Amino acid sequence: MRIVYSAATDKGRRRENQDKIFIDEKELCFAVFDGMGGEQCGEVASDIASSTMNDNLNLSLNDICMKANADICSYMKKHHISCMGTTAAMVRFENSKIEVCNIGDSRVYKFANHELEQISHDHVMNMGMFKTRRILTQYLGVPENEMIIEPHTEKRAVESGEIYLICSDGLTDMVTDEVIMDIIIKSDVRNASENLVQAALANGG
Repeated sequence: MRIVYSAATDKGRRRENQDKIFIDEKELCFAVFDGMGGEQCGEVASDIASSTMNDNLNLSLNDICMKANADICSYMKKHHISCMGTTAAMVRFENSKIEVCNIGDSRVYKFANHELEQISHDHVMNMGMFKTRRILTQYLGVPENEMIIEPHTEKRAVESGEIYLICSDGLTDMVTDEVIMDIIIKSDVRNASENLVQAALANGG
């Protein structure tokens, strides 16, 4: 299986970038982790999740999520941190199939036949009078005594020419699916990720 990919990230208006991109060309694994928590805790959480994935590629993506959750919780307990975490969106290609796993609001999209399809699941709850406030219902960094996390996982067949987008809410909160699709259509794969980042930045991301 031949895969062409590109990746880009930017801290935008934040003081630091808490996102982490994971790429393993040999195992054809790709992931985005979007850290949460003050005083660089989010950056630590996404780093832990990425390291856990790197060290456990023999496991299923669901099991990697469970292991990363345990590793982040162990770090929190050791360093007396009350709350930190990260979302995760991960894919792995193997034998003309794709394994998809996500938790939180980082997403995986499939683009084919001029249609953009979200194949991940948002773990969010809309709050407030006009339901404009989004609260994560699941993420990596939840102690088992509070809740057993349930990452969304699935496997699909892969066809030649399909495009997959893995992204954090730093893109999807700023750019509509219609604009994302238009950029993908008009961009070479090698330039698409940077063009998407620039679109998010232009909208204040």
